[in-house]
Amino acid sequence: MDNILFWLVPVASVLALCFAYYFHKQMMKESEGTPQMIKIAAAVRKGAMSYLKQQYKNRLKDAVLPEGDTINLSIYSGKGIDVEEMIAQADTMPFFAEHRLLLIEDSGFFKNANQQLADYIPSIPEGTIMLFVESEVDKRGKLYKAVNKKGSVVE
Repeated sequence: MDNILFWLVPVASVLALCFAYYFHKQMMKESEGTPQMIKIAAAVRKGAMSYLKQQYKNRLKDAVLPEGDTINLSIYSGKGIDVEEMIAQADTMPFFAEHRLLLIEDSGFFKNANQQLADYIPSIPEGTIMLFVESEVDKRGKLYKAVNKKGSVVE
């Protein structure tokens, strides 16, 4: 009996993978649907990605800062962010916390290659965390390379 169970599990697993592969091939052969269905699917994907982006930001913020800590959180959003003000905020020590978090969203810094910020990134204080959430990024730019070298880049 044990011998049968020993072989049954691997055989069933391989069989399940074969069925999954077959169904995947069949599904990929089918059309995506009408233009209206394709448009709706794209909107659903975009909404799901926005939701996931929001969840990632919230989880990172909760992991870095104590609950309810708004003193050590600075949020910058959109084009036209004053880089000198942001750098001054980054240089400020955290207030009764381990970290200061700067959340920078859709700034365009990674697309327009902000030299001042690229020069500053290597000297960010230990207690400061800069979280960039960008929709367009030029991976060849100095800012991207500086951030990638100093910290982590997640897509």
